[in-house]
Amino acid sequence: MSLTYSYFLGLRNLDIIMRCKDFVKKAKGVVVDSIAVEQADDAAVIADIYGNGDTDGVFQFESGGMKKTLRSFVPKQIEDVILLNAAYRPGPMQYIPQVTDVKFKRAEPNYIVPEMKDILEPTYGSPIYQEQIQQIFHEIAGFSLGQADIIRRAMSKKHLDELEAAKDGFVAGFRAKGAKDDEIERFWNELLEFAKYAFNKSHAAAYSVLSYYTAWLKHYYPVEYMASLMSYSTKDDIGLYVKDAKDYGITILPPDINRSFAYTAPTKSGQIRFGLEGLKDVGAAAEKIIAERRARGPFKSLADFLLRCVIAGVEKSAIESLVKTGSLGTLVVNRQEVVENLSGYISACRAAIRKADEDAKKSEGFIKNPCDESQIQSWLYQRIDENGPFVLPAAEPCAEYDYTTMLKQEKEYAGFYVSGNPLEKYRNLLTKYVHTPISEVTAEESEVTVVGHIAELTVLKRKSDGRSMCKFTIEDLTGSLEAICFVKQYERLNGQLTEGAIVTVKGKIEAQDDNAGEDSKKRLQMVVRSGRKLT
Repeated sequence: MSLTYSYFLGLRNLDIIMRCKDFVKKAKGVVVDSIAVEQADDAAVIADIYGNGDTDGVFQFESGGMKKTLRSFVPKQIEDVILLNAAYRPGPMQYIPQVTDVKFKRAEPNYIVPEMKDILEPTYGSPIYQEQIQQIFHEIAGFSLGQADIIRRAMSKKHLDELEAAKDGFVAGFRAKGAKDDEIERFWNELLEFAKYAFNKSHAAAYSVLSYYTAWLKHYYPVEYMASLMSYSTKDDIGLYVKDAKDYGITILPPDINRSFAYTAPTKSGQIRFGLEGLKDVGAAAEKIIAERRARGPFKSLADFLLRCVIAGVEKSAIESLVKTGSLGTLVVNRQEVVENLSGYISACRAAIRKADEDAKKSEGFIKNPCDESQIQSWLYQRIDENGPFVLPAAEPCAEYDYTTMLKQEKEYAGFYVSGNPLEKYRNLLTKYVHTPISEVTAEESEVTVVGHIAELTVLKRKSDGRSMCKFTIEDLTGSLEAICFVKQYERLNGQLTEGAIVTVKGKIEAQDDNAGEDSKKRLQMVVRSGRKLT
């Protein structure tokens, strides 16, 4: 199964792979051979990445439920990866416990007729792929190949009415092979569930080849792979990948206007430097900042940075994001003072630019080509500098943000805590209570207990009677989870849910389907049933 075919099944992951290969070539001088990787079926990769459930950033295998499945199934080869990729879907998921038990010889497969063995033995006695159902209808139930393929296509399109229409022929064919009616009925009902989301094997294999490629790169080139992964991640995912990289012993360096690239990238010393474009409100402005740095050297002071950014057309919102995430490094001593005075600073920059432009127009031989933006910027900067170094107006004094506020801003604008995790001082408390790590929470659990830190709490009023409820994010050292607490539970907790508090909460997990496609991760939400404040 070629990576080229897989391209259509995970575009973002192809971008991650290609950038990672570029990082590896630059850092190690190694050209990764795509075909060789795809054909390797490397036992070390399968065991270390899939077998250990170390699949953050591994295509199709990132969910908490899938990690648990991997650790219980312990895949040994690519065929096992393909099987689990197909099986971990509504429908065939019902067979995973039985498949696992058969694999480890804790149970015997139940073939209701002997002929089923050849078809189902490769998947440990249970149907996992559409092709197996096609074979069962043809070889056991006596349907023609054409009729069996119609059944397969009906399953792929979830046309269960067409499947139901075939039941009489299915039952008759199995009776003729000696199957008992109660076993036929049980197996038929299982097939109806299976049909709700059954994969064909080629589809699962294409996904799994792409998944294996990401796992291979993570195993052999973790710095380059995780840097590439972070460079394409959303703010919702970046915190998880930062933690994963740190668990590998990789140092994550903060964003820095004088050191960062636009995108997150590995350093020569084997660390990862966070990129500027991943910061909230920065985006395309990162390229302007990098281009300015390349053209005229590092930024020497806050005044130097602001003047050059204003000339380059960087918006105030981008500059504020850079300040709040600490990206200006030693150029800023007091973040809040810079933020509070930023409008005045920018106005002073624009006034200096206007004056330089007006002075130039009065000079002899003035020529200004509006098509050459880079030349205009260089000319303006030089002209201002001729009158002496640009100096910012005196700032209105302002106290620095407190540590908690600073961390909260870093999380909001960078997606992770740049300066330190507020939960570190509660590490012992977080591990004292029996709970599920948030990264391991799955939609399959009817009820779960988590312990963590409340962030982004919003109190809501019920329209019918004005009574209060709330929604919030709960974070532990492994991840974060959205939660909602309805009126009765919120009133019963009597103010124990407050922003910044460490709490233990128990509730039901629901999967929020965002309809973003098969390769997207479903957003999980906890409906709080009980809880209590720990700090």
